[in-house]
Amino acid sequence: MNLPTLNRSITHSLSLVLLLLASPWASAGQERLWSKRGFERLFPTGLPGWSVSEMKIEELETASTQAEQMANTALAIAGKHLLPESARNRLTREFRSGARLIRVIIDSENIRGQFVVLAAHGYAIKDGKLVSLPADQKDIQEGLLREMQAVKFKDHLAVRQSQDAKGFTAILTGEDGGVMFECDYAKCLEDVEVLIAQLDFQDLDSFARSHFVKTKN
Repeated sequence: MNLPTLNRSITHSLSLVLLLLASPWASAGQERLWSKRGFERLFPTGLPGWSVSEMKIEELETASTQAEQMANTALAIAGKHLLPESARNRLTREFRSGARLIRVIIDSENIRGQFVVLAAHGYAIKDGKLVSLPADQKDIQEGLLREMQAVKFKDHLAVRQSQDAKGFTAILTGEDGGVMFECDYAKCLEDVEVLIAQLDFQDLDSFARSHFVKTKN
């Protein structure tokens, strides 16, 4: 699938390389400080009688990783301190009751998910702004809507899919973050709706808009 938002993000990041070489890392003192407990509070509290797994935290590459690596190469050649690399934080917990499973994934950056949710609702990102999907891309929306529903939760755009005993719901948070629910038993989306009602979307938006840096090598 063509992801124009990803290409624009990378192009924009590359244009910032020279600025990064000359500037300190600006956002460190301006962002909300997140702890493991803060991450855990982003998740729904669960369903009565269900068990909840430990939270898994993954640090992944971001759309700006390539540009930051280029900047650090130039800084290393110049004998200067390297910049901290951005990180995409993906958090996962599993909710279980017998054979029933709901997996909840909270992502600070999911460009592909952003594209799918926006396109399903008839939107795209152009020059950093939300615009109507261009006429020549309407077939993308039509194709998506044959496979899933475009829905909203507390004014947050989302998509939902149910096939056989499997279900999937993805909600856009911040600009390009997301919360995803995966389940695999009959009518499981009814339980997912209960979990969604427990979410604090203000905190989820804050998480998605935060700037994270790598803590692991």
